[in-house]
Amino acid sequence: MISRLIMKAKYLQRIAEIRNDLFNMSDQLSDELYSILKQSKDRTVSAAVIQALYIAQTEFAGMPILYFGRISDALADKYEDTTDLYILDIFGVEDVGVFVTGYAIGGEIQLDDKLLLEKADGRDIPVTCTEVTEHPSKSMYLKIDGVALSEVSQGDRLVKQN
Repeated sequence: MISRLIMKAKYLQRIAEIRNDLFNMSDQLSDELYSILKQSKDRTVSAAVIQALYIAQTEFAGMPILYFGRISDALADKYEDTTDLYILDIFGVEDVGVFVTGYAIGGEIQLDDKLLLEKADGRDIPVTCTEVTEHPSKSMYLKIDGVALSEVSQGDRLVKQN
């Protein structure tokens, strides 16, 4: 248990170092983030990696950093029997609801699916998918009900309930 906490702390420290120096983002650092994503079983670490990759991607428009295939490969062994989506972007539309975008890993999310919003802090919040738009790149745009905009963060994971 202690060694797991030490590894988590080391991973989070390294991710923070990379995030603090995005101007020097290189293929090597990107590879390191994907390696951490693959190795760690901790949802806080996974969320931090997804956030760092997304921030790097948006900071350097036109510089390909965030690859669905690499995310899928890194997460495939962790979540073989689930359908999930790591949240990359969140926005709210007044009087309409909360919308999220991300990459679907391991299956499909459909209208009226019951999902769990897995927070990095360990909380699970039940939500319902009330709108879905898929793109060829496996990027998805979802409207989710049952959660406030303030409760959703980049790197949170939506998991389809059976």
